[in-house]
Amino acid sequence: MDGYLNLGTQITGEPVLLPINALKKHVVVLGASGSGKTVMGKVIIEEAALNHVPSIIIDPQGDLASLGIAGSKEELEKHGVNPEAAQMFSENVEIRIFTPASSRGIPLSINPLKLPSGEVPEEEAIRSIDLSAACITKFMGFDIDADEGRAAQRFLYQLLQMLWKKGETLSDFNYLADLIEDPTKLGLFDSSTIISDRERTRLARKMRQLTIGTNQLIFNFGVPIDIDTLLRPTMPGKTPINIIYLNVLTADEQKQFFVAMIAQEIYNWMLQHPSEKPQLVFYVDEIAPYMPPYPLNPPAKDAIVMLFKQGRKYGVSCLIASQNFADLDYKALGQAGTWLIGRFMAKQDMEKIKPTLKGVAPNSADAVVRKLPALQPGEFIVISPDNADNVVQVKTRWLFTRHRTLDDESIKEAMGEDVQQYFKRFAPAKPVMRQPAKQQFARAQIWAEQKETDPYLPKSSKKPIPEISQFASDAATGQQAAKNPIRTEISMPQIIPAPEINASATHKDAKPSELVYVSKLTCPQQEALKIAKGKLSGTLFSKDEEIFDVSFKYVPLWRVSCAIRKGIPMISRRTETENVYVNALNGMLCTVEGKSIHFTSLVEKHISGISDLDGIAEFEEVEKSEVEYIKPKITEAKARSTVHRIFGKDVLESAMVLLPIWSFSVKSVYTKRGRTIVIDGVMGKEIESGAF
Repeated sequence: MDGYLNLGTQITGEPVLLPINALKKHVVVLGASGSGKTVMGKVIIEEAALNHVPSIIIDPQGDLASLGIAGSKEELEKHGVNPEAAQMFSENVEIRIFTPASSRGIPLSINPLKLPSGEVPEEEAIRSIDLSAACITKFMGFDIDADEGRAAQRFLYQLLQMLWKKGETLSDFNYLADLIEDPTKLGLFDSSTIISDRERTRLARKMRQLTIGTNQLIFNFGVPIDIDTLLRPTMPGKTPINIIYLNVLTADEQKQFFVAMIAQEIYNWMLQHPSEKPQLVFYVDEIAPYMPPYPLNPPAKDAIVMLFKQGRKYGVSCLIASQNFADLDYKALGQAGTWLIGRFMAKQDMEKIKPTLKGVAPNSADAVVRKLPALQPGEFIVISPDNADNVVQVKTRWLFTRHRTLDDESIKEAMGEDVQQYFKRFAPAKPVMRQPAKQQFARAQIWAEQKETDPYLPKSSKKPIPEISQFASDAATGQQAAKNPIRTEISMPQIIPAPEINASATHKDAKPSELVYVSKLTCPQQEALKIAKGKLSGTLFSKDEEIFDVSFKYVPLWRVSCAIRKGIPMISRRTETENVYVNALNGMLCTVEGKSIHFTSLVEKHISGISDLDGIAEFEEVEKSEVEYIKPKITEAKARSTVHRIFGKDVLESAMVLLPIWSFSVKSVYTKRGRTIVIDGVMGKEIESGAF
């Protein structure tokens, strides 16, 4: 019926009709598991579509994707469904099922760096940018209630606001990381009042890590989220129902981030499209993980709460369902104008909901609470003070569509082929893999090791990698040894000299396997020499040793990135990346202790408690042909398996990095004994004997 939502029937058989305008003040569906919440939510979506109101739906489990499967004629007739309404729904509604970072349905991607339009009032733009900064900061693993997280959010907000004021667009995390490292590029010359240099370095590193692994698919693969595109039908006259199927995302923090970005996109869109009538329904089934009560504050919460607070002014309706009232933010619930409450059996559940009922239906609250345990599946108490003087009990009408849970393989069956073809124009046919970026440890060949040497990766993903050639001859090594009879305690392995460089080759054309990450030399030879002289034995005025030679080398390390899980499951659970550096000459772990570099085989600390080169060494990506370095003795696969064996963590990726070192040959003034003092070229500290 035009202008009304047909929810079902009363005990008397009379229909329960809710005015379409009731959507503007949001709808909450509550009930224990099995009470029929999801079916009631689908009924509201079907009825909204019949009234030409499109929807964007968050489907966490596949229960809502079946809106694309029509019910059989016999089944509809058996349950008294109006055949004309069912036919109208089938002909005039268009179902799209989007799958983030996956081609199971219509691939969907997000751009969290998308700034508000210049037409948005500054007050609203500031609010939107603040939401973006908070969401990105949380996704990177910061706690914005802690000092470091708060500083990161505020600094990120300042950069985004400056970009917005300049009218610049931003679509690349690496570019934003560059601005974080050097904010003077944007005209911000003093950031120390907001964030320390050390915190800024860590923020930039975490920003770059957002483009590694599955995240790059979330940001790059599929139809970019655009609310106008989602609400535009493929054929005139049809009403879109957009279902975002989250089951293809395996990590809770990715789901949180995706929901947050969708909610924010809706918020930004509605600011530019105000309406006095309902123009969009945003439905989140089982919303508890995304809108929990204080003090929990997952990434999606702020944006959803903002829609609850302001959506009614712009014709955007929030429809939510949950089985636990106490798990929801009460301030957001206070904005709801219509409540549908199903069966609750537990006494504590009824006690928790009773105070709210007294607020929305003071004269009926006690009677409603007494009624809840006796309700059957599909029966609800409807409370809508703006539209009805009394509470009403309703038996949910039968769906026009089938109600079943779809798995990943069944997604495309619920969509028309014409819809799938239509959206192919908006996205590439396959994932767009991120190009290597300067100062970043990403590798395109994450799964390059053989099954025989690395048992922790799927066999189907193995590909052979080329071996590094050995250019130095054994004869040359022998001649060098003959010239220097002094015994050294540290024996340096063979050096791989740089072959002749092909002038026609450019850095941007280099393959990932041809690249290496070289630490910037911050301790030059003269400074290292002073440090080495301070290590000579003897008195201040008379030394027993003297330095007679020096050499500069790059020592190879394997940087192994592991996934660790942090936070509260289903609320703020997130996966963070922790790096471990493995000496490629002997397999020892590289750590930073007391402001100096150490190598050890015995590790007692948790992986997240180890201090390493991150935030200390500044790496630059260069071609292997442009730098001389010591040939690794430990393979990349062995380094990965070593890290997995020690910490028991999943390995995400690995890459070779080069550490600059100075080797000073020392001889005794009185004897023929000698030794080598090794100074690292990053921190300017001595590296203990036996490290190589």
